[in-house]
Amino acid sequence: MKKITLLFIGLCLLFSCSKDKSNVEIPEEKACNVVSFSTAIFKKVEIVYDNMGRVTEYIKQDPTYLKTALSYEKNSIKAIYSTIIEGKPQVHGTYGYEVDNQGRITSSTLDGYSRYKYEYNAEGYLSRVTGNEVDIHKMKFDYANGNITAIDINRIDGATTIENDNLKPYVPFSFAITDVLEGIMHDADIALYESGFFGKLPKNRFLKIKNYPGDGKKEVTISYKEDLDGKVVLVNNGFYESALGYECKD
Repeated sequence: MKKITLLFIGLCLLFSCSKDKSNVEIPEEKACNVVSFSTAIFKKVEIVYDNMGRVTEYIKQDPTYLKTALSYEKNSIKAIYSTIIEGKPQVHGTYGYEVDNQGRITSSTLDGYSRYKYEYNAEGYLSRVTGNEVDIHKMKFDYANGNITAIDINRIDGATTIENDNLKPYVPFSFAITDVLEGIMHDADIALYESGFFGKLPKNRFLKIKNYPGDGKKEVTISYKEDLDGKVVLVNNGFYESALGYECKD
């Protein structure tokens, strides 16, 4: 399965202030961007940004090569998902996103077909994701003090709950959210979530995930290692770890 890499990766790129960039509002650039990390399956994931701080390529490598290329237009985003087969690029799907005037994704498509719709709470956080059946949520998020406290993805054993470190900031592309949302979030969703296009990012980093949705574990504790500048360079969830690489601007 895709580990806390896909997802809630990455998934502080994910969201606060915003400015108008090519008619699509996104958060202000951080001094440092995560440009690489590792997962249990992929030994290297690379992230490429344009000069506006937007993710343009999300590339997973070793054992296989999977690339998501993102482009930005007025109030819309396109993501092309491809791989290399016998030396030739093969497109597997094209994701489309509609963006409102606040820089938040409101709906998505896959190869032209309706996929998901996205709702936000009064504070600007992603609160609910629905499919074609709008009365049945695919994802539902609960918050307290700017942090995710529960994620309900309609599993028979109930919602996944989150404990947060109220003293330390959230870490984008740290695979915490994505592990919970495996099978629902695609690579493009991760890149855009962690970049702030799905509303505000959580305020603080995850400490524990209870009712964990994978590997038969009911509770996962997440630890973080920081460098001398305070950047998180290693994230461990008890059964694998991710090393984060950065590109910083003066």
